[in-house]
Amino acid sequence: MALGRVVYVVVVILLGVASISANAFPMETGLVILFGCQSLMQVLTFPLGFIASLFAGGLIYSGVFTPLESLLFATPLFAGLGYWQWFHLLPRIYGRAPDPTQTS
Repeated sequence: MALGRVVYVVVVILLGVASISANAFPMETGLVILFGCQSLMQVLTFPLGFIASLFAGGLIYSGVFTPLESLLFATPLFAGLGYWQWFHLLPRIYGRAPDPTQTS
């Protein structure tokens, strides 16, 4: 189970890095990459990832961060909230799944 946690966090961080690197591509291609990566990140961290999106969007709207800086800031926030949601909060609410390797 620990490997799944590491893989989850690495995938979310890689999506954030890919979003940031989308600025290196021409506008048409970069926007498609940015939209795809951000959409996948929001799906992987739904519903708590929505909080990270609102927070980052608020920082852009208020003028505190540029869009690129907000991606740098929001990526660890997405990873942290998603990790906490999927591996701590939801198992506490719904109980842990039975371990298939254990026989009774």
